[in-house]
Amino acid sequence: MSSHISLLEEVWFIVADARARMRMFMDASNTLSPLRLSLRTYAVLSLSASARGFSQREIGDFLSFDARQVGFLIDELEDLGFIERTQHPDDRRIKVVKSTTTGNQALEAARNLMLAKEAESLADLSTDEQDTLVQLLSKIRPYGPRFRK
Repeated sequence: MSSHISLLEEVWFIVADARARMRMFMDASNTLSPLRLSLRTYAVLSLSASARGFSQREIGDFLSFDARQVGFLIDELEDLGFIERTQHPDDRRIKVVKSTTTGNQALEAARNLMLAKEAESLADLSTDEQDTLVQLLSKIRPYGPRFRK
């Protein structure tokens, strides 16, 4: 029997392990809780702060959440006064989710907290290695052109 552990060379294992370690290290729930945000509401708020806004369906597509989950998250953020639903300019059947001024302030504070945690968790990587990591992970789950602006 070989002393070599092939599992350490299998991408699925490395990614799953890295994900678990990042979640544990970043502890987003505790990091964001003073702002009354979770990692999921942070993600929705971040998308809603884009200049164009996103529909509930687009948010679900981007985050791979079902419509019901997205609805609950949007309701939660709306109750906090962080987002509002507005009419789509071209299609009255669609509601666009946009962040409010209060939501933008909360997002800025949350982003600063998350970036500090990210820097701490990736401290063993050089800036170039961090950039490479982001580029490689982006290739695994590429986002369509409609999400890039």
